[in-house]
Amino acid sequence: MTENKTVLLVEDDEEVAALVKIVLRKIEVVVVHRNNAMDALSFLDQFTPDLILLDIGMPVMNGWQFLNEARKDHDNIEDVVPVIVLTAFSDSTNRMESQLQGVKAFLSKPVTPSELREIVTRTLNLNCV
Repeated sequence: MTENKTVLLVEDDEEVAALVKIVLRKIEVVVVHRNNAMDALSFLDQFTPDLILLDIGMPVMNGWQFLNEARKDHDNIEDVVPVIVLTAFSDSTNRMESQLQGVKAFLSKPVTPSELREIVTRTLNLNCV
């Protein structure tokens, strides 16, 4: 069982978001979905999640811009909130950027439910499979 950890899912594709919610519900993680970076930043003004699951290719503000803004506006967020990237843009540039940004994992879409579940479970130190 989990301790009801909260994951902020920043994802503009509603179908992907729905699938992520289904997968993470099985490990009893609360998923708060925001479909754009601006709404996600507003959420961070009110609440600090246990994990950010972040798409990179979003309109208006991409995932890297979101991370930079979040870190600028929320002291120490990079020290207390791990980030997992979930993206269709799995080229070497984005993989390198993920390392520079200090993300915990880089997942390419489409991701398997078991892979997503395993990475989130491990990142949040949950005692479930």
